Amino acid sequence: MKLNSKCMACQIRKQEAKKFVILTTKRKKKQYMEAIRQRFEHPKDDDCVPSISTELKKFYCSFWGVPMEDFTRINKEYDQLMLDLKLSFVPLSVIQKIP
Repeated sequence: MKLNSKCMACQIRKQEAKKFVILTTKRKKKQYMEAIRQRFEHPKDDDCVPSISTELKKFYCSFWGVPMEDFTRINKEYDQLMLDLKLSFVPLSVIQKIP
């Protein structure tokens, strides 16, 4: 099998394109981590885990252009499960009052 110079040039271009994508991704990751670091260098008085989590989620989605996940259905299912569990446990005092 002979190696064609055009085939070799094409392969080299593909490898260079991959390297460019990898370098671009690494640069963007570095920018993202730098922005996160800057945020945590100056904590706010009212910072707590839920507020930080929500803030990071919004920042991540806006930085990477990813849509926010919708957990509404999962939250409703969990709430219903907790409600069902709570209703299934009847206190002993209620049972004793039943004739």
